[in-house]
Amino acid sequence: MQKSGRKINGIDIDSFKTDILHSELNCPDKFTNCDNAVEVYIRTLTEILDKHAPIVTFSVNPDQSKWINSECQDARRKRRKAERDNRRLKTQGSKDDYKRLCKQAEEILTRTRDDYYKTQLSISDNKKDTYRIVNNLMDRQLSQKIFPNIKEGQELCEEMKDFFVQKVESIYSNIENNVDGIKPEDYTESFSGAPFSQFKPVSEDELRVIIKELNKKECEEDPIPLKIFMQCLNELMQILLFIINDSLINGRFPSLLKNALVRPAIKDESGDINSYKNYRPISNLPFLSKILEKAVQKQLDKHLDTHNLHAEHQSGYRKDHSSDRGSIPGCGESASHQIVSGTASDENVHSLARKINPFIFSTNFELSVCTECRSGSGFKKGDEDHRLSHLRERPNVAKTAAELGYHIGFQLPVINGNWKQNNYVRVGILFDF
Repeated sequence: MQKSGRKINGIDIDSFKTDILHSELNCPDKFTNCDNAVEVYIRTLTEILDKHAPIVTFSVNPDQSKWINSECQDARRKRRKAERDNRRLKTQGSKDDYKRLCKQAEEILTRTRDDYYKTQLSISDNKKDTYRIVNNLMDRQLSQKIFPNIKEGQELCEEMKDFFVQKVESIYSNIENNVDGIKPEDYTESFSGAPFSQFKPVSEDELRVIIKELNKKECEEDPIPLKIFMQCLNELMQILLFIINDSLINGRFPSLLKNALVRPAIKDESGDINSYKNYRPISNLPFLSKILEKAVQKQLDKHLDTHNLHAEHQSGYRKDHSSDRGSIPGCGESASHQIVSGTASDENVHSLARKINPFIFSTNFELSVCTECRSGSGFKKGDEDHRLSHLRERPNVAKTAAELGYHIGFQLPVINGNWKQNNYVRVGILFDF
């Protein structure tokens, strides 16, 4: 099979950095605005990448695993040769040689495969990579691509694009129809603080923090791979600062950064795969656009936090807020505060638990909140043995429980007839108050 690609690992990073320093990217006088700077950024980095890692065509074996090395290939060749000799000679000696080489090849393949996956698991620094490796080992096709098969190629892409565009336009039109006749002043509380009227330029240190906090996901629209981008961050800092600050000051989002690669993802694999309504659009944005969006978000969040303008009961899409911080209906306190103070009923705690982990609590179960922990002023740091008794069935979270000192104990019926601890298994849910 023929494929095209770049030899990214073969790039001389020092030479790459030198070319960036001597390019237009470090000539701020040539930048007129953020749109022009983004065009120079994309064009120049693409030219430098073509110089150091041009696109080449190479042959690949789709059936060959990544862990196969020269030792494995040599062991396979010897085994195949011994098999052919045994079929031709049909002697006891050739049969013994074939069995010996089969056993030797199996040992080499097993050892190489084990060493490869042990290394991959040891160097994976996030859960996503770990799950990907484990799913690959278990032959789970979780990321299987499913598309409509009624049409092919360009025609299918154009039809799905038109469908998604119409869907977004329909949503926008419904929003506009719903707000007709509504006066903003009728729904706006009086505000006495300083209004947010202008974005502020970011410093180099602030930009580095923004990039560090971002999830490092690549996009085919990026001019260079993200790994190379991070290694050349110092050399690219000047043009990055110009693009971000010019955009913030002038209130203009660069046109080239509005492009995204949209991939359809199926909603229900058991449904009609040829129905466009059974797909959702997944947009893959350039990394530079994410940097700019993050810079805007941080300044808006700071203003909202400073003047306490966030929705009172909003628990999602905010830093340090999740389902345990939400409010139980009919009560102004946060859910965690109600549970700690003992003001939440068992029914409300039960409802909160189902929201936190709908998978675990999807079956019928009895709720048991430890009365010793819930008495008095609520959950307090008490006897460690008592706290950990709620988590003996989950030793992996026992340390976390001991560090936090807070917990809620739930009892979940065990399915399939395996009963423990008076017909219930203890499940611990932790709240960091």
